[in-house]
Amino acid sequence: MYQYQPSLFNPQQRDAVLHDEGPILVLAGAGSGKTRIIAHRVAYLIDCRHIDPSSIVAVSFTNKAARELRQRVADLIGSQKAGKCHLSTFHALGANILRAHIGKLGWKMPFAIIDNDDQIAIIKNVLKDLHLQGSSHDPQSILSFISRVKTAHVKPLDMPGMRWNPQGRTLARIFDHYQIIRKSMNAVDFDDMIALPVEIFEQFEDVRRSYAESWRYLLVDEYQDTNELQ
Repeated sequence: MYQYQPSLFNPQQRDAVLHDEGPILVLAGAGSGKTRIIAHRVAYLIDCRHIDPSSIVAVSFTNKAARELRQRVADLIGSQKAGKCHLSTFHALGANILRAHIGKLGWKMPFAIIDNDDQIAIIKNVLKDLHLQGSSHDPQSILSFISRVKTAHVKPLDMPGMRWNPQGRTLARIFDHYQIIRKSMNAVDFDDMIALPVEIFEQFEDVRRSYAESWRYLLVDEYQDTNELQ
């Protein structure tokens, strides 16, 4: 069982570990022990505050960082309790939400997760379908545009400057056709793993409320790197 030891932390770290309710933002430089503090806070909440592990979510940006966090928490409170927490990357968390609720958006289970090469292949098919092959449209540049649109969580023509861009309507057609083909494949891309859970929460209040009620403690590593959609 985890035993909180004040001597392990400086005053600011102690404040972060022991923080009670409500938001807190910790500003700290590289190598200052942010992941260690998150792990200790999770352990403190579970073994000292007796918080249900399943109500704790801690997310990071890379698989390596998430694995390190899971291992640190397991070392402090044991793998059984650590396994009940939601300790993962943003995208893995989003994928788990989709596995539970993607049917609400018209997908079937199991859905496929496509990579960059798959997306480029779809873009090439889109250009062919729209008779744009051989044009100046570069598939990788188009894919970057699609990613920006999804991350902004807007329609293509609502992106800054797009309504006055001579290529705006063409790019919007490409985006829409890409979405149709991707969904016909019952597939999601990397950006969908963030965008689609947000869409589910926006459209289905009962789902959003169920997560809001069950996930009571949310910890984000490297919070400064989050975008609005995350």
